[in-house]
Amino acid sequence: MKRAALVGLLLLCNAASANSDTLQVTGGWFRLMPPGVGMTAGYATLANRSGTTLELVTVDCSPWARCSLHETVADEGGSRMRPALPLRLLPGEEKKLAPGGLHVMAMDLKDSLTAGQSLRVIFVDRDGRRHAAVFRVEKP
Repeated sequence: MKRAALVGLLLLCNAASANSDTLQVTGGWFRLMPPGVGMTAGYATLANRSGTTLELVTVDCSPWARCSLHETVADEGGSRMRPALPLRLLPGEEKKLAPGGLHVMAMDLKDSLTAGQSLRVIFVDRDGRRHAAVFRVEKP
C-alpha cells in the first residue's frame, strides 16, 4: 500500500514538473496604476521549453475580472491594441511581453494593489494545461 502511494506521488510530481517546464515565464510584472484605474498591463518573457509547438489560448489573473493577451500595433499615425490569443510559441521560441508590444491586458480590477505585491497568473494552453507564473506589481 505504501509503495503504491509513493509511486502515485512520484507520478504526480513528475507530471507537475513536466507541465511547469513546458512554458517558462520570467521577469513577470504588472504596472501599478493610480487608485480608481481598473486596468493595467503586465510584462514578462515567455519561453517554450518543450519539443512541440505551444499554443496559449487564455490567461487568468485573479485580481481582475478579465485578462487576455493583447498586442499594440501601429495604425494610421497612431497605435491601437488588438487581441493576441491564441499565441503560438514554437519549440525553443521566446516572446517578450513589453510596453508598446505584446502584453497581458488586465481589466476590471476587483481588489486594490500595492507595489511589491506578488500575483499569480495562469496561462492555459490548447491542451488545457495550466502554466502558473508569479508577476510582481511595480511602480512605473
